[in-house]
Amino acid sequence: MAREYGITLFTVMFTAYLTLLSRLTGQKEICCSIIVAGRDHAAFQGVMGVFVNSILFNTVIDNDEQFESALKRINEDVLYGFQYQSYPMELVFEKLNIKFPRVPVSFNMLNMQDVTSSKRLDTFENEHIEGIRDVKFDLEPYLVEYENGISMLWVYRKNLFEPSTIEYMCTQYKELLEYFTGDPQRSLKDYTEEGKKEETVLFSRSF
Repeated sequence: MAREYGITLFTVMFTAYLTLLSRLTGQKEICCSIIVAGRDHAAFQGVMGVFVNSILFNTVIDNDEQFESALKRINEDVLYGFQYQSYPMELVFEKLNIKFPRVPVSFNMLNMQDVTSSKRLDTFENEHIEGIRDVKFDLEPYLVEYENGISMLWVYRKNLFEPSTIEYMCTQYKELLEYFTGDPQRSLKDYTEEGKKEETVLFSRSF
């Protein structure tokens, strides 16, 4: 799909993620933090250190909009936002004299192609990992592309989610991707009406 529409795999996975959040929460407007490397300037390419920055991405998911249309629209918005990825987000809100908003969800597709593109995943089985402490968001998936698939690490706050809830979300995410890559002209409304899953709002908080 990414090759067909001339967009990145990131955009496909990100659009599906936003669609998932909209479906599970029942909310049309979704705000998500995108984690970027912050090394877009040539002068930083050979410099050691952490340049990670966040871009706040706000969009509306319309149940009647075709996934194809949402994909193109979100791709344009992401490319526009990436132009300003090196500008510290904190300074934006400081200059606007408004409080930095609390954004509970993020999305991070790690660009590790030089390392992982020739490597293969040994298993496609799910597993639960204990002991991850540094959680910055309520929900923050990390995706890495390999030769034979994509690994997904879903980091979350234990006081908000049960492991079974995260497993359910992962299953929904995979099914959404399969459904819309099968026919991009379908809409989220089509997905719901076909009864893939019961219509359930899992979260009452705003994303």
